[in-house]
Amino acid sequence: MKKILSAVAVTVISVVLSGCASPLMRDASTQQISPSNPGRVKVVFMRSSMVAGAIGCDVFEVINGELRFVGQLPTGNKIVYETTPGEKVFMTYGAAADFMPANL
Repeated sequence: MKKILSAVAVTVISVVLSGCASPLMRDASTQQISPSNPGRVKVVFMRSSMVAGAIGCDVFEVINGELRFVGQLPTGNKIVYETTPGEKVFMTYGAAADFMPANL
């Protein structure tokens, strides 16, 4: 019985940890941010705090009450996101949801 529980525990831990590695984000070839396209703006999200650093952080733009995925933001990384100008609400979700109103 102990062997079965150990095998199940190892499997569960492996599945949970593999979820931390996502193919959705990739490193940029340069740190320079290109100008935004006409009629668009760029927003840079940065996560520098080590508080809850082990917990992933997803960034969303709230559009008409719906969430549009921006990206995953690990500690010590940045996301450059292009959107339309105007009043915006962004949401981050990790241990809890936080909202950021912006006028771009």
